[in-house]
Amino acid sequence: MTDLVSKKDLTYDRYEELIVQRDQLRKDASSIEIGYKKEFGRLITDSFKAKIECIKLKKTIAKITQSVNRGEKVNMAQIEKEIKHEMSAYNEQLMAMIMDVTMANESKASPAYVVEEVKRIYRRLAKKIHPDIYPGFDTDKDAQKLWEEILIAYAANDLDAMQDLEVMVMRLMDDEEDQKPKLTFSELEERIERLEREIDRILHTKPYIFGELLEDEKATEKQKQELSDELEEYRAYVKELSNTLDELVKRSGVNLIWQMRS
Repeated sequence: MTDLVSKKDLTYDRYEELIVQRDQLRKDASSIEIGYKKEFGRLITDSFKAKIECIKLKKTIAKITQSVNRGEKVNMAQIEKEIKHEMSAYNEQLMAMIMDVTMANESKASPAYVVEEVKRIYRRLAKKIHPDIYPGFDTDKDAQKLWEEILIAYAANDLDAMQDLEVMVMRLMDDEEDQKPKLTFSELEERIERLEREIDRILHTKPYIFGELLEDEKATEKQKQELSDELEEYRAYVKELSNTLDELVKRSGVNLIWQMRS
């Protein structure tokens, strides 16, 4: 019986460690994503901007051609209105990308000692109040509020806030009651398997896999060159489509001031 209890305790310790590891990997992935956007964000955004310009020009050419083929008068005001509506999702995506890159470029790295101390405090707090560990979390509003604040401080590497929150968590749990969830051995094993699968997924998907790229100077430069080449291809296509559109306008006898490319 003692051996069984000891095995369950070891399994629970493993469960706790995997929760903390999973959360740390999520945070690391977020940091890697910021680094990736700092390194490549401008090129990716410029390329996407040129891409949607190509889409807009192709749509315009298609609509003018349709009107001409039907023998109709080309209504540029209507075409512009339709294309503006059709391109709205692309433009919203572009604005979101620009905002993400701007925020990434404005972010600053925290000192190493701060990052490590925040990590240590988080480990201690996660083992007490993490939603997957604290049995009363679903009904404890104070615990929920504290956990939200912990996640924010942890993501921001806010050491002062983490230290304050640790005091508050200690006060919340000053009854020294055993906070381990009442899980059977099989339930613990199932949760451990689920966490191991999630950790494996994080390690082998974006943005985490970008970490190796960012650590390799040659690979980074190669990626930049490929993105630059892609951007130039889109810009050349924009020029080609613009010339095609100008010729179409001349041939169809449409007299207008082309405002969509301004």
